Amino acid sequence: MLKKSFNILKNNMIFIQPVLIWQAVFFIVMYVSAERIQLPPVRLLMYFSIVMLFILCLAGWFHINKLAVLGYDEKDDENKITEKALENFKKFFEGVGENCTKIICSSLLLAALYIAAFIGIFQAGLNYFGMPEFIKELAQTAPFGNSEQLAAYFSKISETDALIFAKWTILINSVLCILNFFALLYFAAANFENKNFIISFFKAVKLFISNFFSSVYIMLYAFMIFLAVNFAINQAALIFGVNAFIFSLFVILNTIYFNYYVLLVFCFYYDKTKKAEDNCSSRG
Repeated sequence: MLKKSFNILKNNMIFIQPVLIWQAVFFIVMYVSAERIQLPPVRLLMYFSIVMLFILCLAGWFHINKLAVLGYDEKDDENKITEKALENFKKFFEGVGENCTKIICSSLLLAALYIAAFIGIFQAGLNYFGMPEFIKELAQTAPFGNSEQLAAYFSKISETDALIFAKWTILINSVLCILNFFALLYFAAANFENKNFIISFFKAVKLFISNFFSSVYIMLYAFMIFLAVNFAINQAALIFGVNAFIFSLFVILNTIYFNYYVLLVFCFYYDKTKKAEDNCSSRG
């Protein structure tokens, strides 16, 4: 599954283009909003538009990734691989039309899930860890404009506060890993199944629970890749400084990583459900 996902990504690198284009639009809109737009209603309209554009982008993007998983054949030669990649990429807007409603409904349900989860972990963190004292003072006293003064500020944090902060960090990152994996699993169910978003949600829950250890393995594997990619970028930033090239590298590598993670979860879903169903049908 890991190798299969990597091969599909390698064969379909053109698929990262829609997400890169959306990110370019996002940065332009945020710049214009901050520098040129003063009226709050206009800003809200721009933010709403960029969110809707992202959802439409996901609808088409998930569709072409699904087609790549369904059409993968390791015996294909280079010409066939290129032909399939271009053919699937051309179906991006077809996916926007087919999946738009499902992705919007799924996104709203996931947004509610994320909000409920963070309310839960916030309460759990307060009950079991407490809030570090420096967090309460941070907004008023931390010198955000000066990196050296900010580093000096954090160096004065007590060991107790540092331990509490570490616990909060582990808790939040653990929950985020689970939520992000489940979100992609849910989007896989919504794309592979011709059913409404509620049924797809419970199918994703069932698959997650029934393949819990495999799910945890994929989450940890993806998280380690994420850490490795961003560690390499941070090291490059330390050597060359933060500039346009390093920022572009950060955006491109994280987009490639995101595409690989999507393909990994889509392959996981396909292998555990659709492929198993096909095998059962062939035996029957």
